[in-house]
Amino acid sequence: MQFQKLQIYGFGKHRDEVIDFSKGMNILFGNNEAGKTTIYECILQILFGFPQKNHLLRSYEPKNGGNYGGMLSIFDEEFGAYTVERVGGKAGGNVRVHLERGESGEEELLKKLLHGYGRADLEAIFAFSMHQLQALEKMNEDELNRTLLASGTTGVDQLTLIEKQLLKESNALFKKSGQNPIINKMIKDIQKEELALKVEREKLSKYEPKKQELLQIEQELISVQKQLEKANHDNVQIEQSIKNRPLLNELSSVKSRLQELEEVQFPAKGIQRIEQASTRFKQVEREVERVSKRGEELQLQLKEAVSKEELQQLQNWIGRDEEWREWRAQRERMLASQQSLESKIAMKEQLLGLNRSALKVDSTIANEAQLRKQLDEANLSKQKIEHLQILVSNEATNEENRKSRVQKNKGISNELLIIIIGVVAVIGALVFKQWGVALAIIAMLALVLILNKKNQNDSTSNLNNGESPKRQLRQLKAQYEAQLTEINEQFHRMGITNDIDPEMYTEVFSQVRELQQYVIEQRQLDQQLDSIQQRIAERYEEGMILLPHQVAESNLSAAIQQYLQDQTLLLNSMQQVQEQLRVNQEQLIPLTDELNELQHEIVALYNAANVEDLESYYEMANFFEEKVRLQNRLSDLQLTLHDFNDEVEYTEYHLQQNTLVLEQLIASQKALQAAHSKLHAEMNHLVTDERYSEMLQAQEQRKSELADLTKDWMRLRLVEEAIQQTLNDLKEDKLPKVMDLTTEFFQYLTGDRYEKIALDEDGFYAQTSLQQQFKIGELSQATREQAYLSLRFALAVEKKVNAPFPLLMDDPFVHFDTLRTAKVVQLLRKLQTNHQIIFFTCQERMKQAFEVKNIIEVEALQTKGD
Repeated sequence: MQFQKLQIYGFGKHRDEVIDFSKGMNILFGNNEAGKTTIYECILQILFGFPQKNHLLRSYEPKNGGNYGGMLSIFDEEFGAYTVERVGGKAGGNVRVHLERGESGEEELLKKLLHGYGRADLEAIFAFSMHQLQALEKMNEDELNRTLLASGTTGVDQLTLIEKQLLKESNALFKKSGQNPIINKMIKDIQKEELALKVEREKLSKYEPKKQELLQIEQELISVQKQLEKANHDNVQIEQSIKNRPLLNELSSVKSRLQELEEVQFPAKGIQRIEQASTRFKQVEREVERVSKRGEELQLQLKEAVSKEELQQLQNWIGRDEEWREWRAQRERMLASQQSLESKIAMKEQLLGLNRSALKVDSTIANEAQLRKQLDEANLSKQKIEHLQILVSNEATNEENRKSRVQKNKGISNELLIIIIGVVAVIGALVFKQWGVALAIIAMLALVLILNKKNQNDSTSNLNNGESPKRQLRQLKAQYEAQLTEINEQFHRMGITNDIDPEMYTEVFSQVRELQQYVIEQRQLDQQLDSIQQRIAERYEEGMILLPHQVAESNLSAAIQQYLQDQTLLLNSMQQVQEQLRVNQEQLIPLTDELNELQHEIVALYNAANVEDLESYYEMANFFEEKVRLQNRLSDLQLTLHDFNDEVEYTEYHLQQNTLVLEQLIASQKALQAAHSKLHAEMNHLVTDERYSEMLQAQEQRKSELADLTKDWMRLRLVEEAIQQTLNDLKEDKLPKVMDLTTEFFQYLTGDRYEKIALDEDGFYAQTSLQQQFKIGELSQATREQAYLSLRFALAVEKKVNAPFPLLMDDPFVHFDTLRTAKVVQLLRKLQTNHQIIFFTCQERMKQAFEVKNIIEVEALQTKGD
């Protein structure tokens, strides 16, 4: 879980402020009365509610009015991003929760998002101040277990309440040595009634044989019950044997592996010692290298000290430094101009499709005039073509219209006249019954019509033979194409490979002339650049002769100036250099001795582990760690299997056979119980005495009530035992891990002065490396606070999976000296990789211990808000 942003609407002295938190360390720094604790309380009260009136916690309602409350933005790996907004209103404030995935809710949803934790649970582990670090000596094992186990995910607090309630109810029913519980009183009453019934039964002679028979059945029931218990016990043993078979296999495997690792040995705290020795060895080795290098530099200074003549040469070169700088500036300007011309030439060539052969073209005015003349002639031909195209088009249109009208009129009139004459002639011949004449007339009419049609077609053909303008148009087009071809060939000879629009011919010629001018300028600039480059190269060679090492041209001037200054100082301080060389040699002796000692220590550790190199050393450490782990596992397995007899290897067959026996015994028990009930009923019928019957009935009623109460009491006890078993299981699982981690942190914070912190019947105690034990109350205040801090951090690490809350600390280290502060800072830096830490402090040393990006100035927040 990570707190991402806190928006304060109005809370105490804070108003309209926003605090952005980072993932790891967040240091909220401010002087006293700056409002750090107010922000600490703002976070807790947004999450868990504002205190009501008359509550021990302080209320932080704004004194100057305005909105009361704020909003906290949170990211949780399980629920994602969400915001918690709480403002003044009903008791505890009005809260509204919004999840990024769209869900919204109030207190119930917030409780779920906070993993069921309340403020007391959070402050028991994740949120604390200096005062809470002073209560460790008052905590016993039960209180630590409750702190460790308390969380909304395990429900231990609720289980504890239920356990207490069940104990109260069960004690009200029965106590072993009690007088007043209900069952105790009822047992006494039943015992008294049994004595009275015994007297009455002895009076009844016929009752005695039945009684003996009943006793016999009861004995048999007892025998069957014992057999049932044994069969059940055997069943448990068989099931346990089947269940423990994997553990037995594991035990064999562990013993076999331990036998393989029997020769493995490793020095105590071997990894820590080798890492410390190696780290120190590298540090000393670097220091030896640094001192040796300094000695070599001093020797070199003595050897490299220049003469006065060389100093004069250096001064002469520096005297011409302004000229050197001007030459280099000129070269840069020339290079820029050269690049500009190259770009212009490339653009011209790309734009016009030119190649370098165009630069040799004659671009004189005379040549341009000749080109203009050719262009004018081509344009004139083009105009004539356009004029003729218009004439030919108009003439063809007019001729077509005229032909159409003539044909239509003439064809209709001639054909109509011929048809009329023919019709009249045919009618006359028919009237006079001259059939041969009629046929002759019809044949003549058909011939006349055919000839008329032919004449019309010939006339149309003659009209279409006016070809003189068209021939002239074709000649002009051929002439125009030849002119354009000649001009394009001339441009191709100039190096222009693209086809040019005739309108652009003149512009292209001008562009060629401009390109030629660029090339001329480029050649002139190349000559000037070669000259200045030659002078720069000669001056650079002069400078490099004076310097003992190679430098870039851009750094030459500064290098010669620095070298001149160094050599001048060196000549003036040769005696001082010699003294420094003597001191350097003296520093090297103890460093070399320490380096040898560290080398011997590392070799001794290698020998203790029976290895020859660091890789094998770490490998042996892994083997040794495996050996220790397997030894611990062997102890656990032996303890688990301590009461288990593995001489007989039971199988599922044995379980089935024993189950069959159980079923038979249960059937026998039921038969005996039926016989017992039947005989008991017969005995009741034998009793004729009214008083005896009434007493017996009253006793049976009381026994029934006692049986019901006994069942209720047994149910309560079973639930109590289940709860207690759950608590014990949780304690045995979690407490050792927390105490081991607490010891690890306490060792680190105390610089290994204490090797263990543990818990016994009297509370916490600390054990030194000399095996001395001290109660927490016997330690100094700062050491007690280190112990409780170790426990807090261990609890936070253990609870991270189920309750990954950030750590909120309100200046808990005010009693720590410089060494203790440095240790806790290093531990916080380790924890911040997996935990978000929000630390409130007024101590300047805590502020300086972390990077600026981790610091949040509280007083600056108020300035922004105003």
